[in-house]
Amino acid sequence: MHNHGRLALIFGIGLVLGSWAGAAEVVLKSGVRYSKVTILRQTPTTLRVYTNFGEITLQRSQVATIDGKPLSHPAAAPTARATPGEEIATSEPTIEENSTSESSQAATVESAPPRAPRVAVPLVAEPLPTYQHDATMDWKLGAVFLAVLLYLAHLIWVQHQMNRRSKSATLWNAIVFLLPGVGFVAFLVYILSTKAKAYGGREDIAEAQKKRGLFPSEKSAVPLKGQGIGLRFVDENSRVIPTIGLGKKESGLDTAREVLEAAVVQRASDIHIEPQEELCRIRFRVDGQLAEHRILTPGEGIRLITSLKSLAEIDVAEKRKAQDGRFRVKTDIREVDFRVATANSIHGEKLVIRILDRKGGLMSLDQVGMSADLEALFDRTIHSRAGMIIVTGPTGSGKTSTLYAALSRLDREKLNIMTIEDPVEYELQGATQIPVAPKAGTTYESGLRSILRQDPDVILVGEMRDAEAATVAIRAALTGHLVFTSLHTRDSIATLIRLEEMGMDRSQMASALIMLVAQRLVRVLCPACRRPVTSTGREMIDIGIEWDPGATIYESVGCEECEGSGFRGRTGIFEVLVLNDAIRQAVQQGTSQEEILTMARGNGFRPYREDGAGKVLLGLTSAAEVRDAT
Repeated sequence: MHNHGRLALIFGIGLVLGSWAGAAEVVLKSGVRYSKVTILRQTPTTLRVYTNFGEITLQRSQVATIDGKPLSHPAAAPTARATPGEEIATSEPTIEENSTSESSQAATVESAPPRAPRVAVPLVAEPLPTYQHDATMDWKLGAVFLAVLLYLAHLIWVQHQMNRRSKSATLWNAIVFLLPGVGFVAFLVYILSTKAKAYGGREDIAEAQKKRGLFPSEKSAVPLKGQGIGLRFVDENSRVIPTIGLGKKESGLDTAREVLEAAVVQRASDIHIEPQEELCRIRFRVDGQLAEHRILTPGEGIRLITSLKSLAEIDVAEKRKAQDGRFRVKTDIREVDFRVATANSIHGEKLVIRILDRKGGLMSLDQVGMSADLEALFDRTIHSRAGMIIVTGPTGSGKTSTLYAALSRLDREKLNIMTIEDPVEYELQGATQIPVAPKAGTTYESGLRSILRQDPDVILVGEMRDAEAATVAIRAALTGHLVFTSLHTRDSIATLIRLEEMGMDRSQMASALIMLVAQRLVRVLCPACRRPVTSTGREMIDIGIEWDPGATIYESVGCEECEGSGFRGRTGIFEVLVLNDAIRQAVQQGTSQEEILTMARGNGFRPYREDGAGKVLLGLTSAAEVRDAT
């Protein structure tokens, strides 16, 4: 800024002097020529001129002409001493001195002191003016900008922290806004104090969280029971739905948040809200078993059900017919979906919520519970180019988890994998997943037909519910696609009879089927409290399993780690039937189930009951669990 002002001043002086001196041409004795020169200042020894290159200083002794006229030299300067090594030059008389009379010259010589010798100074041109930027103001502006960004970030962080706690951020935003720095420090103190209170001051919280295991495939630590997980209600676009200011008296949202958070922390798969004559009971299904969670008054139950119906976008006024909907929540770990279904009972509406953890519930093939030999056989078969693979079992037996474990084993970069499900329970990266939506005209049959026009390599049909869906799926398998699907049957060989009952042709079944899998889920004994006992060998005799007595097996006890249940988590028991040529021919000929079972046993087939017996002897589960599962 100072340099610009200096240039403006020079330009102004140049204009003033230029109006007096005008533009001139200066020629040096060395032959250098300066055109359009403005003479700014003259001294006895120098000329200050302004050229196209800027302002420079010339020695008068080096200037030959100005505008073609010789430069006149003024009177000599006082005597100057020359330092050693410098060139001494005597001055020459000027034009005025030549025109002086000889008598005047003599008088001048007599009266004037001897003229001092003049030093010849070499011509030095001053460098062009350069712009020097003052960065002080830039640093100041940058600091102000950074401070504003930090200030805004503080406000946003305060808002986020209060939303996580489902509390109003107005007060703290005002404090941080009006008292920058001091207000933020006060808010940090508040956050730390409330967090310490929630955790009860325990320093080993991370280790305890790891032991708890909220989601099977989640490696990070999760909260213990009774601790907050930052649950927020979100819409379909994952934007938080504001529920601030609605207390228990006005709505049941606070109760809903507490119930849902407790269900997620306790790894529940379903929530049952059941109105009774004088109370409302809430039960969680954990590891396949229903257990009572809490009791509400009838009024609290009505407000809770109304709030959940509103979140699921279900008609709140309609209470006589069954309805269904869904909503989503966001926790500190991930987003979780809830599928809601209502039913009218004599004491009011019953509401059941299925918890769908689309990302956390996805397991790999080595996590579903297959033994090493079954996993190797299963893995080889799912890499086939075409055919149908059916996983069977009752509702809640883990069929979908096994199917997705198989899909996750495939190369999703090179294969076009598409699914049609009701609903989509897990999100599989790299696959195209289509939900069944009857209101929009998307059924299993129509969705599967549309998928066949999308050039798929692998197709997952969530469930073959009727003959039409089964027909389309088998035709897809026969036309060069690998089809995964599920079916409700007792075991793998019973699947053949079930497909025949659905109207499937035996020859098509024999050509399309490549593998049948049947499975059940059994609870895993808590390793902290399981108790060894000596086996009699007849613990499972009623389901046809017997072994030598004296083996060590385990039974459940119950402790704080497993909340008194004696079990923690579940695993699968499996049977895998891969169809070879002999079994295909038997299927085509309508051979009985007993004969097909005998043929399969000859190839190493083991029913899932025997797989369960092996897990009992390994101490993974109890004999009672396997008996109940079969």
